[in-house]
Amino acid sequence: MRIRKGLRDTELQRESRERDACAVVAVIEKDGLPRRSSIGRALAALQRMEHRSGFVRGEGDGCGLLLDLPRRFWHQRLAQYLPAQEARLAYSPRFAVGHLFAPRDAAGGAWEEAVRSLFRAAGFRVLWQGRGDVLSEALGPLGRAAEPLFWQVTVVDEKEVPPRGNPSQQRWQREARLFELRLRLEQQPGVHVASLSTWTVVYKALGSAATLPAYYGDLAAPSLASAACIGHNRYSTNTTPSFGRVQPFTLLGHNGEINTDRRLRQETEMLGIPVNPQGSDSQDLNRALEGLIYRLGLTPLEAMEAMFPPILDEIRQYPADWQDAYAYLRSAWGPFAQGPAAVVFRCGHTCVFSVDALGLRPLWQLETGQEYVFSSEQGVVPLAEMVAEPRPLGPGEKVAVQLPERPGEADSDSAAPSAPDGDARLLAYEDLQEEVVRRVRRRWPVQGYREDLSGPAPGREWEERVEPVPGPKAEFPPTWQLYAFGWQREDQQFVQHMAQTGAEPIRSMGCDLPLAALAPEGANLADYFKESVAVVTNPAIDREREMEHFSTWVQLGPRPSLSGTGPHGGQEARARLSLPAPVLAALPGGREVLPERAAGVAPPSPGLPPLPARWRALRPAWLSLTRPASEPLQVAVARLQQEAVALARAGSEVLVLADHRAWQCPDSGERLLGIDPHLALAAVDQALRQAPGHTGNDAADDAGDGAADHAADNAGDDAGGDAAGDAKGGRGNLRAVPAGAAAMFVTGLFNMLANIPVMTFLQENVPPERQGRVFAVLMAGAGAAQPLSMAAGGWLGDTLGVRTVFVLSGLLLMPLVAAMVAIRPLREAR
Repeated sequence: MRIRKGLRDTELQRESRERDACAVVAVIEKDGLPRRSSIGRALAALQRMEHRSGFVRGEGDGCGLLLDLPRRFWHQRLAQYLPAQEARLAYSPRFAVGHLFAPRDAAGGAWEEAVRSLFRAAGFRVLWQGRGDVLSEALGPLGRAAEPLFWQVTVVDEKEVPPRGNPSQQRWQREARLFELRLRLEQQPGVHVASLSTWTVVYKALGSAATLPAYYGDLAAPSLASAACIGHNRYSTNTTPSFGRVQPFTLLGHNGEINTDRRLRQETEMLGIPVNPQGSDSQDLNRALEGLIYRLGLTPLEAMEAMFPPILDEIRQYPADWQDAYAYLRSAWGPFAQGPAAVVFRCGHTCVFSVDALGLRPLWQLETGQEYVFSSEQGVVPLAEMVAEPRPLGPGEKVAVQLPERPGEADSDSAAPSAPDGDARLLAYEDLQEEVVRRVRRRWPVQGYREDLSGPAPGREWEERVEPVPGPKAEFPPTWQLYAFGWQREDQQFVQHMAQTGAEPIRSMGCDLPLAALAPEGANLADYFKESVAVVTNPAIDREREMEHFSTWVQLGPRPSLSGTGPHGGQEARARLSLPAPVLAALPGGREVLPERAAGVAPPSPGLPPLPARWRALRPAWLSLTRPASEPLQVAVARLQQEAVALARAGSEVLVLADHRAWQCPDSGERLLGIDPHLALAAVDQALRQAPGHTGNDAADDAGDGAADHAADNAGDDAGGDAAGDAKGGRGNLRAVPAGAAAMFVTGLFNMLANIPVMTFLQENVPPERQGRVFAVLMAGAGAAQPLSMAAGGWLGDTLGVRTVFVLSGLLLMPLVAAMVAIRPLREAR
């Protein structure tokens, strides 16, 4: 099956983030020896799964391979250009290869010198650089139009000659320096770094699985071999294909989508890790993992387990020491990469294979006599070659393979590495978790963090505590009001059917609730945003699984660090407060945090046992979600932002946004209006994130006696925050209906005053036998001009502003009307 898609690359599309749904495969040699057969197996698997690839006009969305750095291959190539002693540096652990995509006009002395200077400044000496061996004719028309310059760079690290200390540790430090160098290279206009490492190289192209070996001449070399090979077929669901977005990236291949991509991007940037503004959700995921490993020093297993943590209901079933470790990881980073995803990952000698917590993306574990194979489909390996039953990874499951090190690989410059010590080691999820818990407990002070997991999980029992707030009975607006705002007959029938029967009509997945604009009592900002689109890749989630997987657990207070070293991570114990849900006033005892009640705190309740003492320790501060009637909303929001930043700098670690005083009349007599909780929370969150020093305090939205629910923003010292919430109440926009109706009446009146004289003139002066043709030409001209006038008016409104266009239109019409009025007297005078 081939999927035909149109090419779209709009600002709206880029703003909504890029998402992929693809095919992945990984082939790992059990004995750890690099072989060409692993590359052949991966390419054959990708070709068998081309039905999982996207095709545009017969061309694939992209295909790529992540391979071992082929040292024998590079030794043979460098021997053609360099002395024998220099060529043998290809076997050195200090040797690295970079694959760069650059603009096609980048070749020349200036480009080469720019690349050399960047490597030289980072402590690396360039041995050879030049155009890679590619065949442009293997690409289709779209691929050739987007084809970049494929540039290969081979370097040797001169910062550590001779090696000192632990060779393995030095190699990780070298990879961290190469990561920083990749960031600097990508600052060059139009440059994408496909790979730059002492461990791996990436070959990828804009085309299908059959295109890849035809395009890259290196893949045909007999000396090109790999002990672990990761392959990827791209199926872009809503992005424009490009060479840079083709996977695998430097660490992973990803089948699925990150639905929380904007949050992942925010948190990554809060850690000081830059992301590519034009990157996809998969690129953001790859960059975040790079930052956790190379900047914060997490091991690959720790980084993957932190990025895709178990659900809280599972963590509560773990042993006590495991609960401490996982509660700490959830507090320090959090589940910021949510969505259906199957991931094949490699960093150094560690490979990890992961499935999302709901199991929405398939990943199969296969085994032959010589290889471990992980693939989107089990049919990529013939049954006759399998030595074990194919096994799909379960929801949330991870499997790891540790490749063996080869003697001389980490500390020798003089000879090719010999055979590996032992075989590749397969780690089941429980073994992987045991390793992660051991490292986390040794690195950070995690004791006692399991207390944050205690307390009732929000479910039916908690929901029954929330009493519905009675409201006025809604009446359906009159028909003339609906017509005034563009509601046609079928639109009215649609909502009338829902209101009368309570049954949802058959349509695409999404929200079928009445529009917020029709709510007579008003609605909050979030109620105006609805989804009405078929999401065929994400199946519906039943209520039980939704309650189990989508936890509302939130932690307030300083976020623990991921960058500390030593037995306690360089940290001191600091106050924190965990809530079963980010809804303060609706929880038992939650109303006691309001300033009017904080003095006489009620006894601890089952929902929030440690609230009173720990709440005071967080030094909370309150921001009122109210504004005087005379204060414009924009001014009030800006004031809230300034107050939030000032309170955070003064030492408050929790900010409570409370609207319980809204719609009251204080002693001054001026009524206090409410500020939409979602708008206020988003504005305060942005202000805290953008403030110098990233204050990163907590913002909690608490609506007291008003009709709003409550939300909390958990923002840590190091990595930003988490905003969530739901609100009801406020005042609606139906007050604009009379004004709109009046405007429509005035418009119709002036149309009548213009059309009646014109029609009367034509009927009096055009012979009856010609009136049909005259009126047809007139109506056709008016109909054809209408869309042109609307387009021109929209463009002028965006460019000059609506008010300016309105005034100019009036000024232009005045002399035109005066001229029309003067024509008849002039004719009569003649």
